Parts: sequence; structure tokens; C-alpha cells
Amino acid sequence: HVPPHCDRSVVPEGYISIFSPSDPSHASARTKWEETQKWRQKEHVWRIHASPHPHFPAIKKAYPHFVHGFTKAGYPIVYEQPGKMELKHLFRSGCTVDDMVHQYVFLMEYVANVLSEKPEVMAVRRSWCREQGLAELEPWHLVLIMDVSGAGPSLLSGDVLRYLKRGGATSAAHYPASMKRAFVVNSPFWLSGFFAGVRGLLPESVHVELLGGSSQLHYLTKHIDIDQIP
Repeated sequence: HVPPHCDRSVVPEGYISIFSPSDPSHASARTKWEETQKWRQKEHVWRIHASPHPHFPAIKKAYPHFVHGFTKAGYPIVYEQPGKMELKHLFRSGCTVDDMVHQYVFLMEYVANVLSEKPEVMAVRRSWCREQGLAELEPWHLVLIMDVSGAGPSLLSGDVLRYLKRGGATSAAHYPASMKRAFVVNSPFWLSGFFAGVRGLLPESVHVELLGGSSQLHYLTKHIDIDQIP
């Protein structure tokens, strides 16, 4: 019930870096890893891509998000467009917070066990690790780019905030250190009110950079080749 690239008895590096960074025994990290294994078995995460997901089309429409390209380090890039989300309508039509969390796990498993294992992505990661002088291949990671054009506090209902809280808790508990970096693009000066709500979905360990204006594309190309940016 663990991901293909993991071992039940070996604590993943992401758990160690977050939960036991200064403990040689990695006791807390081992406990968290055991909790994740129980969670994966209980929630049938190990077969999530082979199970029915009836709300997938509606969720994709109500919360536009997609994966496109990878960074110079070989990390898949997840794009989200919260300014176009219609989650209030989605929840009124029968989709639940549990269904949204299911979609979040569905996406994370796809990035970790499908995209990150593609030969072309692995080749980029190996090349980058050699350039950085790293002896071993780094664990999988992702980078998030959140386009907040049109976003505002009015988009955040009670169910939306509950989902953000649940999604953030799931990420912190079962995908620690998976997000390498996050960029918020097309960021207006008044964003702080809205971003305070969505920040809960992002791990506390992730540095989030707010970008806006004509220089944001130039900044992104420090981390992402231009042909990988849609």
C-alpha cells in the first residue's frame, strides 16, 4: 500500500526533513510514515486511479487546474486558476468537500507515480542533480503556479474554506515536502485578503512568491525554460 518508489520500512526523505530534521532516530518521521501507510490502506489510495471518480469532470470545470511541463530541475508544474473557480456552485450541485479532497489526492498520486516516473522527466532530474553535485537522485517534487487573475475574497464560501483546510492538512500529513516552490502570478496589490484564505492549502515549509507586472515571466524563466510555460 505504499507508492512504487517507496519501501514500508524506509522513511522517505520528505518525512525526515519535515518531522525529524535533527533527530538521528527519525522517531517522529517514522510515526508519521506509519500513519500515512494506514491512511493509504484505509482510503484505498493505492488504487485511486483504477477506481470510479464521477465528480472529476465537474471538479475540473469548477476549479481549473492542470499539469504542464516541468522545471529546470525536472519537477512537474501544476497550474491552478482560482480566479475562475465556481466551487460554491459545485458544492450546491452535490459535490462534497470529501469529493474535492479525493481529487486532490488523485492529482498528487498522478504527479508522484506517473508524471515523475516518466523517462524524460527522470532524465532531466538526473542531469540537474549531476549539475548540482548531488550523488543521488532527489525525491519527486512539484512546483505550483497559481494564476489569481480575477480572484477575490467573495469566492471563498464556508465549504471552500473547509476544503482548503482539509487539503492543506492532507498535504502536510501525507505529502510532506512534496511541493518545492510556489508562485502566485498576476498578483494585484489587494491580493492579501484572498491569499490569506488559500494559503492554508500550501504547506508552511513552502516559500510562496507573489509575482505581478511585466517582470513575472522573466522571473519564472529563472526556474522554468520558456518552452515549458503555457
